[in-house]
Amino acid sequence: MSVTRQLLLTTLLTTTLCTPVLAEIYKYQDERGRWHFSDKPPEQAGVKAEIVGAKQRPAAPSNRPTTDLAKSLSESYPADNPIEKTTLAVVSVKTSLGGGTGFFISEDGYIVTNRHVVRPTSTPQWENANEKYQQNVARLAAQKKKLDQRKKELRKMAAELESYKRRVKEESSDIKDVAHADYNIYKNRYKNFKESYTRQKKSYEEDKRMVDKQRSRFGYVSNLSRTTSRFKIVTKDNSPLYAQLISVSKKHDLALLKLNGYTTPFIDTQDHARPSQGAKVFAVGSPLGLRDFVTSGIITNVQRERIFTDTQILPGNSGGPLIDPDGRIIGVNTLKVMADRASRGSAGFGIAIPITLVNSEFSRFLQSPQ
Repeated sequence: MSVTRQLLLTTLLTTTLCTPVLAEIYKYQDERGRWHFSDKPPEQAGVKAEIVGAKQRPAAPSNRPTTDLAKSLSESYPADNPIEKTTLAVVSVKTSLGGGTGFFISEDGYIVTNRHVVRPTSTPQWENANEKYQQNVARLAAQKKKLDQRKKELRKMAAELESYKRRVKEESSDIKDVAHADYNIYKNRYKNFKESYTRQKKSYEEDKRMVDKQRSRFGYVSNLSRTTSRFKIVTKDNSPLYAQLISVSKKHDLALLKLNGYTTPFIDTQDHARPSQGAKVFAVGSPLGLRDFVTSGIITNVQRERIFTDTQILPGNSGGPLIDPDGRIIGVNTLKVMADRASRGSAGFGIAIPITLVNSEFSRFLQSPQ
């Protein structure tokens, strides 16, 4: 290699790789006199190498929080009681399909919410809606089949009517009036049949538009639900941030998100309260599109994987914490059981997942070094 080329290459290496580096660039000649530039020193004994630059490597992402969200929220919203202090750790979770609630469970930004908040197609409600959609598709197909058959009948009637019209013209004058009267009867019958067919066609086209919208919606929601991994969250001070989906439970209605780059207020899931029948509880969440709301009630029944309360749980409360008067976590609100669809308000029972299941489900993430 010529001296000019060596100088040019050296200049390029030293000028373009002047940012912080992790590996040096070695220049050396082998036993045949060929020049080498490598991020590893020569392996041959006796070969001298000159360091002419360095190879830039991407900086390893830092998991160290950079913004103290816990401090800023506590300063902006000084708590007068344990319940208010708990609300600092609660967030709204926004999706393209709706939303719910979540809450921080570690100071480095881990958030618990419901699986159905981030994966709405995993719910029984979605399955019911999908079943109704499939029924509509089948009904539309049957409607189309019947409409096609009536279209064939209409064409046949039109052909027969035209043929009868020609025969009327050919009849002798003494029976033409009778034949013409019969023709008018057939003509009215065809007209009524055509009007009926037109109404059915219009009804079919309206139903088809509805089913097409459902098909588009179901396809969009299904794809979005399966692929979305980044979700908007809104903190108590109305700050919009973005959290990454970390894990979705297969067994329970639980999901884990992570907000990177922040020290966060959190509810300590290890310091939890034992659920007991008749105990007073509070639910914190974002009901009906609102934010930072608290309702209260009592625990009405305790089962191994479900805690029943008469706390008012509304759409949007899903994923929020169920806590005791001391602010200790009891469970994760997930849904409401109602006597009927009209009982949208306080009637019915709220169901929460015990916090012990959260600890066991996501322990591999929460116990791993950060």
